[in-house]
Amino acid sequence: MGRLLLPRFRRDLALVPEEWAGALETPVHVLVGADDSLCTLQSVAARLRTDRVVSTHVVDGGHYFVVTNAAQTAAVLADLFKG
Repeated sequence: MGRLLLPRFRRDLALVPEEWAGALETPVHVLVGADDSLCTLQSVAARLRTDRVVSTHVVDGGHYFVVTNAAQTAAVLADLFKG
């Protein structure tokens, strides 16, 4: 599956300009997978302006935690939107 999706993700990311992180003006809630070695909490947060990150959440699972742990992901998102 990775060999199928990874080239598409790389092409998508190539379209994002380097200055994009500085242009973000909305609050950001960061969710990462606990076992994701590609997108760690630190590496994701480093690409965002720290004054925009309002919360961070580590969900059990790897890079595809949204699929493999949909219940915990949904619970985190539901809590965010309750406010």
